[in-house]
Amino acid sequence: MLQNSGSHDIGPKSWLRFTLAAVSGALLLSACGSTSSGPTPSTAECLQAAGNSAVTFVADDGYQQDWTILRPIFKEAGVPFVSAVITNSIGHASNTSLDQIKQLAADGDEIVSHTVTHPDLNTLNDAMLDAELKDSQAALAAAGLPTNHVVYPMGDTSERVEQAASKYYQLGVGVGNGLNDPKALERYDLHRVALGSYFDVIPSSPPHPPTNTLAYYKARIDEAVQTHQWLIFMLHSAGPGFDEAQVEALKDTVAYAKTQNTNVTTLSGGYAVAQKLAACK
Repeated sequence: MLQNSGSHDIGPKSWLRFTLAAVSGALLLSACGSTSSGPTPSTAECLQAAGNSAVTFVADDGYQQDWTILRPIFKEAGVPFVSAVITNSIGHASNTSLDQIKQLAADGDEIVSHTVTHPDLNTLNDAMLDAELKDSQAALAAAGLPTNHVVYPMGDTSERVEQAASKYYQLGVGVGNGLNDPKALERYDLHRVALGSYFDVIPSSPPHPPTNTLAYYKARIDEAVQTHQWLIFMLHSAGPGFDEAQVEALKDTVAYAKTQNTNVTTLSGGYAVAQKLAACK
């Protein structure tokens, strides 16, 4: 569950999730590149060879601030972010243009679908739901930006929506402040941790530290590294609360992630790491 600060982008069906299971066990030979004639590497060696963990930053809606604020931060850090764009909003005054989106992709950032018009997918009939998913992917492909991933508008999903998404996409991204366990990966309901706005809401019994601080963001990275999971941060570059202090917190979070035993990567890259981690038994 996320704290909604007034915008429409986080829906009421988004639930709090905790996914804290650690990956343990021996190496699947292909994960560490060993041969059948050699010694079996340890679990630690397998996890390290697989990449240990992953951190991904996903920005919703394709705001113009993805270009003016996020691009400089990630470009300077030398790591990518993911821009989830609403295809019917490309080029609007408040959104990135097609040329800007293409430049983000050329920079190494990942462009993914956020549907055609950003509806609550649960409210659509079957034909409309299919069109929102299929047509947004087709529009991006036609622009030279093919994608296999979708971020659900407002984070709202359901078994029906996930089944529809699976016809066209490899991954479906929701919300919820749990990490993603490679051993039990919910490919069409990936969880995210809010950074900058729509802050995570965690039950206050027992009291929990604030979830809008650099300390909280760093703690989630530490958790991902220690438990060998995939952490996906949710950004809204024009969202409520994304002020100068949160921009600085984002910069520091990106810098911190780079110093830890993790991969700062795209959705595609994070999924690749998760698959390797899942092979460590």
